[in-house]
Amino acid sequence: MTKDNRPKKSELYREKNETKILEFFDKKLLDNKRRQIINAIADKLISILESKPKENLAWESLPLNFFGSDLPPEIRSSWVFVIKPNICTGAERHSNSHQRMMSFKGRGDLQIKKKRKWYSNFLVSDPKSPFEKRWVLIPPITWHQAVTGDDYWAVVSFHTVSSKELVEERPKNNKAFARRKYEEVKEQKI
Repeated sequence: MTKDNRPKKSELYREKNETKILEFFDKKLLDNKRRQIINAIADKLISILESKPKENLAWESLPLNFFGSDLPPEIRSSWVFVIKPNICTGAERHSNSHQRMMSFKGRGDLQIKKKRKWYSNFLVSDPKSPFEKRWVLIPPITWHQAVTGDDYWAVVSFHTVSSKELVEERPKNNKAFARRKYEEVKEQKI
């Protein structure tokens, strides 16, 4: 059983610097021109998923200059991910990055594991929804997984390492895990 782990606004804004980073990207992602471009990327990723029935998610990195030249220095890469309907992506973590993620199109549950228990973060994409219902923070080395409903779910993620350095780890057995870099996987699949 999962529990709603969505932070209260005060928890999400704990650090002044975090508040500035999230507000910066929230404003950039509400811009109509950027939204149109990200929607086109999401549609392309949906087409890829429809042509590859065994794949559960597809992604594309966004160039950082897409967001302007005044980026927070902590942010080193940005991504658009699309997740298929009615699936759970399975547990993963990023050992080398702090992730900030916004629900962009659709809705889903970004579950985070704390002390052997999964906690839900039910996210929506309506720009008029409260900030904490659209954003989630995922610290480094934190297991997380996406669970979708009946529709595709597009999210935009920001990481503290470059796209070439972003490492995904997935459980392999009780004591080991598989590691890969997103850019290497993308090059192999497309």
